[in-house]
Amino acid sequence: MDLKSGYKLENDEQLVMEIEANMHETSSNPLAILWDAIMGIFELILGFSNKGYLVMTNKRVVMITKYKAFFVIEKGSTLSNILPHSVSNVGYSKMGTCCCGLFCKKYQFFFTAAHEYEFTLYSSTDEEAKAIVDAFYNALTAKA
Repeated sequence: MDLKSGYKLENDEQLVMEIEANMHETSSNPLAILWDAIMGIFELILGFSNKGYLVMTNKRVVMITKYKAFFVIEKGSTLSNILPHSVSNVGYSKMGTCCCGLFCKKYQFFFTAAHEYEFTLYSSTDEEAKAIVDAFYNALTAKA
């Protein structure tokens, strides 16, 4: 099975879910939030992006990040296994994005390890977002 992330499953591993999104790390520090917003504008103009993939299998959760510059140049990538004891929080948020939140709901799946990671979920519902949270939790607590 070919995954968008390029991750190769082991022989006895089965895919539960793969999420693709632009990666965002968040912070509670107001100066860091301001700095990230300023850098985000420059990155958008220059075509820098961090495309993230969260691969959930019956054995593990793997996060893959691919870095691009100038829209097409691959700068590098990282692959990390998410360890069960490193995750302190997992969930989703729903926010309205236009007309004071009446229309265009935006869902974001998030988990907190060393940082808080957010994955924007496109065309999602409360049930689909909850299914992703449940799949993440079940994959994280799976016994190898």
